[in-house]
Amino acid sequence: MFSKFVTGALIFGGLTAGSLLSAPAAHATTCVDGNVSSNLNVAISSHDTVTVTTKNGQPLCKDLTLHWDSYVMPDAYNGKGFSGNNTAIPQTQYSRSVVTIKAGEKTATAKISLPTCKNVQTDLYSGAEIKTVNANGHGSQFIAGEIFAYTGKTTATSLKDLKGCETPTTPTTPTTPTTPTTPETPVTPETPVTPVTPETPVAELPATGASESATLIIATLLAAGAYSVTSLVTKRA
Repeated sequence: MFSKFVTGALIFGGLTAGSLLSAPAAHATTCVDGNVSSNLNVAISSHDTVTVTTKNGQPLCKDLTLHWDSYVMPDAYNGKGFSGNNTAIPQTQYSRSVVTIKAGEKTATAKISLPTCKNVQTDLYSGAEIKTVNANGHGSQFIAGEIFAYTGKTTATSLKDLKGCETPTTPTTPTTPTTPTTPETPVTPETPVTPVTPETPVAELPATGASESATLIIATLLAAGAYSVTSLVTKRA
């Protein structure tokens, strides 16, 4: 009897213990490792802001620190991505921010500055800070990023479309040609009028002298005529 009781007690105890061990804890919470990128959701907005959230809203097991950087790409970048593209490198760090999610937390947001009128790459990555990007990129540290052209406006344009950055050239106003002044026709000088030579006045004999001469001539003629008549009469007689 005693042995049966002990055996039954052990069986019951074993079943009870096993049930307790296999039953899930009602209030147990599972945390995630933020260093595993698959445990993170990343959202980039307006090209300069990144928000990192744990998947399924689970808190982090320990603090997580990530880098959120912007880089200036070469002006000669051909818009064909990064991998194996020599026109995409080197890239120089322009702005840097840190995304920090504390243990037990689920999300964090960070913002960076963007270079104006340049080809730009933004990168979210883990590990050590990278100031210059070469052909190796961010390697295994890379989590998320974008490549675009930025004009300095609130929204970026498509790749290589930086026309908004060109300074418009003010057209030169053509100079209106000056109409040459028509030279004035010189005034033909008037031919001076030849002065009329005054006629030389005819000298007139004094009226008195003429009368006396005429009288003398008449008297002489009369005398001669009288003499001739007298002589003729005398001869006839």
